[in-house]
Amino acid sequence: MVVGHDAHLVGEGPDAAATQALLARYATLAAIAQAASFDTTYCADEADEAKWRELSVALRDSTAEVARQVRANDQQAAVKALGAVEKSCTDCHTAFGIE
Repeated sequence: MVVGHDAHLVGEGPDAAATQALLARYATLAAIAQAASFDTTYCADEADEAKWRELSVALRDSTAEVARQVRANDQQAAVKALGAVEKSCTDCHTAFGIE
């Protein structure tokens, strides 16, 4: 995941192509997170399934927040939201042993 590397793209001024690419990236990631919430391949039991859904929703919501802040041209808030994306990824990969 290259979440931290995207921070420099936020608020670069009138570069509409970079902004649209960033929005597309995080919209896609939000959609993947939503779909992944139904894939319980990594889950051993109902508790795992609940944790999986919780972490998938956290990823979905944090990526949507990045997009909202990019649209608002709020670099500080977008970078903060990127931190939440990275945390949700790390938490999930740690919880489920995904490399």
